[in-house]
Amino acid sequence: MGDATTQISDSIDFPLAEIDRAIADLIPGISGPAKWRAFNAIRHLNWAWKLRTIDPEMAVFRGITAEEEAATAIFVALRRRSYDGSEKLRPRDHVHKNAVIPFFDAITRVLTKFAYYLPEAQLFLNTDEKPPLLTFRFRRPHPETGEPAWAYSDPPLNFSATQIAPDGARRAEDFAAGVNEIASGAKVKDILAYIRDRANQRNRVLYAGDGGYLALSGDVEKEIQRYKRNVFTLLRIYLLIDLYSAKQLFIQQALTAFLRTLRLLPDDVDAESSP
Repeated sequence: MGDATTQISDSIDFPLAEIDRAIADLIPGISGPAKWRAFNAIRHLNWAWKLRTIDPEMAVFRGITAEEEAATAIFVALRRRSYDGSEKLRPRDHVHKNAVIPFFDAITRVLTKFAYYLPEAQLFLNTDEKPPLLTFRFRRPHPETGEPAWAYSDPPLNFSATQIAPDGARRAEDFAAGVNEIASGAKVKDILAYIRDRANQRNRVLYAGDGGYLALSGDVEKEIQRYKRNVFTLLRIYLLIDLYSAKQLFIQQALTAFLRTLRLLPDDVDAESSP
C-alpha cells in the first residue's frame, strides 16, 4: 500500500464488505490531517492480516496499532472541527486511544435498549456528493403518500439523546449505564481499570516479563478479524465527524461523556451545555 493516490482497496489483502471497501477508497481524497491516521490504520491492518500465519504476535501488535491509529483519526478530526473539550484528548496516550472502542460499546448498549422506538436507519455513502459523504438515512412515511421513504439527516448526527427520570424530568444521556455494564462484565472496580489493562496489551505482546514472554496460540485470524471490525467502526465515526464542518449535537454529547469517563471533566459539567 504505497502511493496514496491509488485505490486503497486494490492493495488490501483481507476480505472487505462493499461499504468498507468504499470507505477505504474514500479516505485519500479527504482534506485535513486526520486522513493520514486513517490511511495508516488500514496499512497496519493489512500487515496484521499478512503476518497472521508467520508471526502471530506481530500480527496482533499491528492490529492494536491499527485500532489506535483509527482512534487518533477521530481525535484529530474532533480538534479540526473545534468540538468543545477536544483539546483535552491526547493522541499519543495509549489509554485515551484504547478507551474509544469500549466507550462506543457503552453507547451501543444504551441505545440498543431503545431500538424498538427508533425508526429504521441505514448507514449510507452518498456518492452524489463530491467527495462522497457518509451519512445516515431513516425510513419514514412519505408526508403525502404515506408510503415508506428514505429521509436524510444533514448533518447526520445533529440530535441529542436524553433520559427521562422517574419524576418525568429529562436530562442528557451520559451513557454511564453502558460504561458500568462493561466494567461489571470485566469484573474490575471501574472502567478506567479495564481501559488501562486494555492499553497494556501492546506491552504484553512486545516485552517479556519475569515469568517469560507471550506466545500466542489459537485462532489468530479471528483476533485480526476483531481488530478489522473495530478499525472500520472507528473509521465510520471519523468520517461522520471530519466530513462535516458543522458541530453535531450527538458528537458533542458523546465527547463530553467520554471525557468524563476518563475523568478529564468535573462531574458537574452538563453533557448538553456545549452547542
